[in-house]
Amino acid sequence: DIIQLSQVLGSKIVVNETVAFFDLAKANLSLDSTVKAIYALNNFGKFACIGITANGMLALAPKQQYITKLVGRSFVAGFIATILTTAIIGIFL
Repeated sequence: DIIQLSQVLGSKIVVNETVAFFDLAKANLSLDSTVKAIYALNNFGKFACIGITANGMLALAPKQQYITKLVGRSFVAGFIATILTTAIIGIFL
């Protein structure tokens, strides 16, 4: 299941949730893996959100150019938090 699940998460990060949920429907996963995938797909960890967040914050504070570095780091931190949440849910399934 791990290879198919990682492909679904990869399509979510690169493209969007809609494509990832269609990929999840096509994947032949167990019930536990499907539940974990649903939790992992519901986050803001995708490349489009980096641009949206950076532009929104730079519009509020245009002189603070270090924001672009923080947005990339927050993307990584948010995705790690999502994976950890999914791991904790996996403990209780």
